Amino acid sequence: TYSPSLQPRNAVNTVELPGGKQVTLILSELGDHEPSILDNAAKLAQCDILLYTYDSSDANSFAYIVALREKYGHHLDDLPFLFVATKADRDRVRQDCEIQPEEYAAGLGVQKPLHVSVAWGSVSELFVQVAEVGLNPGSAYPKGEGEEEGDGDGLMAYWVAAGAVCVVAAAVVGIWRRMST
Repeated sequence: TYSPSLQPRNAVNTVELPGGKQVTLILSELGDHEPSILDNAAKLAQCDILLYTYDSSDANSFAYIVALREKYGHHLDDLPFLFVATKADRDRVRQDCEIQPEEYAAGLGVQKPLHVSVAWGSVSELFVQVAEVGLNPGSAYPKGEGEEEGDGDGLMAYWVAAGAVCVVAAAVVGIWRRMST
């Protein structure tokens, strides 16, 4: 029987990223402080990433995440996030929810839930992914309507090109002024 955590919990550890770089990862489970934190933009601003964790073997687990995002979405979409399906070593059940986790993530334009299990030892891979998203959060924000992953790269290329045109134009004007005096 599932019973939610009442007291907030914290865990701190170092994570080694590919290439050997080590970072400190601080995880906080909100416990019964969840509503007061999720409804407070200032408190959420202290977070680098949100992890929406559900039990992939419990049919009612993901519906709670959908309800949270509906209730507090006005603050939650301002932070990068990942969906994490725990107990992946057990039989995965269809979630008793209007939309399944993979479809929900696709609709938001973020990656599908990460399936992890302590029994598989895949939790360390999860910690690496969380640290990487914390350092490079761009891929973990919900995408706007019609926006696809990688669209920001095209926009960045546009701004770089526009900046280069401005620099060239300024150089031409400068050279023209020198030559005309």
